[in-house]
Amino acid sequence: MFKLLDAMVEEIGEDNVVQVVTDGASNFVLAGQKLEEKRPKLFWSPCAAHCLDLILEDIGQLPVFHDTIAKAKKITNYIYRHTWILSLHRKHSMGKELARPAVTRFATAYLTLNCILLRKNALRSMFVSEEYVKSSYAGKTDAKAVEEIVLSDNRFWKSVQYCLKCVAPLVKVLRLVDGDSKPAMPYIYEAIDRAKEKIAENFNKQERSYKKVWKIIDTRWDLQLHRPLHAAAYYLNPKYHYDKGFNADGEVLFGLFQTIQKMVPDRSTRLLIDQQLEKFKAARGLFGMSMAIDTRERKQPGPRNLNARNNKGKSPMIEDENEIQEIVEVEDEDEELTLHEEDELSDVDLGDD
Repeated sequence: MFKLLDAMVEEIGEDNVVQVVTDGASNFVLAGQKLEEKRPKLFWSPCAAHCLDLILEDIGQLPVFHDTIAKAKKITNYIYRHTWILSLHRKHSMGKELARPAVTRFATAYLTLNCILLRKNALRSMFVSEEYVKSSYAGKTDAKAVEEIVLSDNRFWKSVQYCLKCVAPLVKVLRLVDGDSKPAMPYIYEAIDRAKEKIAENFNKQERSYKKVWKIIDTRWDLQLHRPLHAAAYYLNPKYHYDKGFNADGEVLFGLFQTIQKMVPDRSTRLLIDQQLEKFKAARGLFGMSMAIDTRERKQPGPRNLNARNNKGKSPMIEDENEIQEIVEVEDEDEELTLHEEDELSDVDLGDD
């Protein structure tokens, strides 16, 4: 694998390559490390989308997630396995589906949970309808198991909401890094931090509710995705750099200077870069012109031709964000689904040690 990557860099020209991105499997990791050793100016990074998917997979192994997803699969498998029942469900849900494809298998599982929650009333009305109760399906063993989940298992419904509160911000980040509408590099560092904060906010900062999810995120981030280039891209992104909440801590600055040192061997050039960084920080010169200020939030760092518009003139990322927002605001659709703060987790087994 190393020879293949090295040959590709050679063909393109080392001076034309900043970063090589591969899958995060062990053989790719080894190849990437060897490539960096041979070509010190290059960066190797594992695929951010793959890393996010692994985070979702790891979270899915926690008991509450594993059990909830298993029950959700039982519901969808039962309904989609029988044409008549699927037709009846569509009748009660106004044609809405239960299963929902996403960019990865694990994201699909969580988006399907969201669909099930949104169709809660439709599912319940279907299973108690006279048409279903009098059908030949109602008395069967597999049907009774699904009916029990939908009609009587309140812990399941609370667990669905718990799972979605944990993963919705991460699915949004996955959409960001897997999309083509804007380059993920300048945004992923901040996106991960904001996702963690959003998860905490979803539980009113009650650490017990999200500490295991945070630990999984931190472990994958530190081992696989936390790279100097991400820190540098975050620092140099005007959208964040000039924000009042911008935090250029030691970790970010270390990543920035590591990146400069790696990419620019010439010391005199580094000094010029340092001088320009001072202008950038203080928004002097070109950085302080009204046009530059006006486009800080709107203009994407990097190449202009990113094919960021679809046929309707909308940004695909905006559509994705709206799609994920449906998860975050799912409780607003039906007051019955809202969990009271004091008993929100009373029936949800968090698997605490």
